[in-house]
Amino acid sequence: MEEALKVVSFNVKRDSIFHGSHSWTNRRELVTRLIEESGAAIVGVQELMPAMKEDIRRLLTDYSIFGWGPTANTPKCLRRNTPHW
Repeated sequence: MEEALKVVSFNVKRDSIFHGSHSWTNRRELVTRLIEESGAAIVGVQELMPAMKEDIRRLLTDYSIFGWGPTANTPKCLRRNTPHW
């Protein structure tokens, strides 16, 4: 029997001074927990800005960052280092 490859997509919402209580500082643990709990082998992300990328890299040690958005500093995907498939 073939195993499924779980892929999810998250819009992590870029950080802005206008987001107030919804700033990245207040969301980063929630976002990383949601990604971890998803159990996905590959995670597509939108609006992950450079400073946010460093938080994700630090908090999600089971994932590697790959793929790039419109600029060289905006990653588009995370890949679980120890796949479940």
